[in-house]
Amino acid sequence: MKHQAYWRAAMAMTCLLFTGTAGAADGAGKLVFENARVTIREVTGAVGAPLPVDAALDAVTVDISSGKLDFLPKGAPRNASAPKLVAFELKEGKVAPLANTSGYPDAFPRPAVKKVLENARIVAWDYTWTQGMPPPTHFHTKDVVVVYLANGTLQSIAPNGEKTLAEHTYGAARFQSSGRLHTEDLVKGTARAIVIELN
Repeated sequence: MKHQAYWRAAMAMTCLLFTGTAGAADGAGKLVFENARVTIREVTGAVGAPLPVDAALDAVTVDISSGKLDFLPKGAPRNASAPKLVAFELKEGKVAPLANTSGYPDAFPRPAVKKVLENARIVAWDYTWTQGMPPPTHFHTKDVVVVYLANGTLQSIAPNGEKTLAEHTYGAARFQSSGRLHTEDLVKGTARAIVIELN
């Protein structure tokens, strides 16, 4: 428990410290986010070009034109498989999933979702929201990286009725911490995402 608390505190502090530099160019792709668990970059370039991810770490790429996900284990080649990708490294620090004592189901699986990949490091899902048909209220037991494949606005709705709007743009990537209890409804545009749960 102390180990988990340490990593969660470290991630929270890193998120706060990193806010001012999110989106900065680092010379090897656009740095989107970094904390104790992941480093996320948007990468644009030629197919076959070297990716700006550490070969000593497991990594994931998502082709934003198709949603195709590739898991790159340590030591595997690091070359772009598409002109526009989201690429992120999985750092060595692991955090066990939270216990779900909420009385609501886990965030995944859910109706109409497709499991893309599952291994010891990640579980990846392909999900498209439909306006007026939000998924059941659910609890996120794991941290996730979300890669949005469409432009739209989602409304998060907590069990107490509190609502929060969030706009999402094509190709955007976000890290979201575990512990959220809500549902999401599409209120504008379209919304499809590859959601990668971190084990």
